[in-house]
Amino acid sequence: METFDVLVIGAGPSGSVASSYLSKQGKKVLVVEKAKFPRFVIGESLLPLSMGHFEEAGLLDDLKAQNYEVKKGAMFIRNGVVFDLKFSEVYTKGWTWTWQVPRAHFDKVLADGSAKHGTTIYYESTIASIDFGADSVSATIITPNGAQEIEADFVIDSSGNGGVLSNMLSISTAISPTSNMSVFTHVKDTTRKDFEMPTQITFPIL
Repeated sequence: METFDVLVIGAGPSGSVASSYLSKQGKKVLVVEKAKFPRFVIGESLLPLSMGHFEEAGLLDDLKAQNYEVKKGAMFIRNGVVFDLKFSEVYTKGWTWTWQVPRAHFDKVLADGSAKHGTTIYYESTIASIDFGADSVSATIITPNGAQEIEADFVIDSSGNGGVLSNMLSISTAISPTSNMSVFTHVKDTTRKDFEMPTQITFPIL
């Protein structure tokens, strides 16, 4: 049975940042990810606050090398009224820009960067069972090569909406229903050159 300091569930941005940071501190980290990267996922718009986390986790240089589209703010439009939000207009010190990223590529860069710092990543793998003992956690992981038993001192659940631990431990995470909804889609832009600020992310509010 292989032992780790930390077991991380999910290799998305939060899982990769956490695992990279811990691996840089000399911890032995295992990430279990059900998908094969690169994978399709929605959520391309970053906020400046995330930049400091990428830097602290040792992933910022890897991201800068990708030359992603720089995002310096956002524009909101409602009933003809335009609100232009600039990240540079802040009240506290911090990053004043971020990126608009292709998530499939972005997630892969983060995960690969974490692996460079020593993180072990099991792709296309799931946790079949988990047991929290007095001093450690034991888990059975189903990998493409079969079942594997591991032990870890700590567990970080970065599975997001998947809620791996909450589902396995029967912890209720129900959210009160509302009338609000969001629709996400990818659009192929063929008219960008016609706009004054073609790279400005814009939100029409109905």
